Amino acid sequence: MEDGEILDGELYNHQIPFEELIGKVQAKVNLQDTNDVQYWIYDFPKIGDLDEKKPYSKRLEEFSIRCPDFEQPSGDEFISKNILFTRHMV
Repeated sequence: MEDGEILDGELYNHQIPFEELIGKVQAKVNLQDTNDVQYWIYDFPKIGDLDEKKPYSKRLEEFSIRCPDFEQPSGDEFISKNILFTRHMV
């Protein structure tokens, strides 16, 4: 990603209760405990020369080109380390 590009998402993990997830994110000590926190991406309001006025499909295509390390394991999801892109709202 380049300076000025915007991803829209949230920190999340299906396996972690909300209160525990918030505790991990707000922790000032034991930062290694955040390895299971994921960033779920829902959209790319600004990526490359594309913004939210362009079709979502074009922004998704640009994301796929710019971030080839993301694997698409099933359906509409791309995963790379602790970052997950999904078209499904939680």
